[in-house]
Amino acid sequence: FDDYLTYYRSTTICKIHDDYLFNSVSGTHKNGQYSIFSLEVDAPTKGFLTANQIQQRIMSIKYQNYETSETNFILAKVLENGDLEFIEGTSGAFEGLNMEFPDILQPGKYLIFVEVDWLFSGLEEITLNSYTEKQVHLE
Repeated sequence: FDDYLTYYRSTTICKIHDDYLFNSVSGTHKNGQYSIFSLEVDAPTKGFLTANQIQQRIMSIKYQNYETSETNFILAKVLENGDLEFIEGTSGAFEGLNMEFPDILQPGKYLIFVEVDWLFSGLEEITLNSYTEKQVHLE
């Protein structure tokens, strides 16, 4: 068990859907700022979003005390009048912070706000993945 913990910080159980589609986009921001991503949904869809940081086992080679940073992650729908409707939010200090859509997402435009409280300067890249039943457009 101890040898496992030496090489793996966590264990993840993945939900596999052979028919789901994967998209990925990256962004950068400094402490006190955040990244905004756009999600266009053309047809009702189920799915997940994941905000990924660089893995600890890779970064611990360069930074002996490397830890993943606290991430805040919000999904909001853009309404016809331009207002935002909160859909889901989560936070945590995980290499891959997951958000499952609470309900089927209806067609429309959504914004995804990702804020990371970076513990190490120079590490300012976050990668956002979508894994959805129907094709979506992630930017």
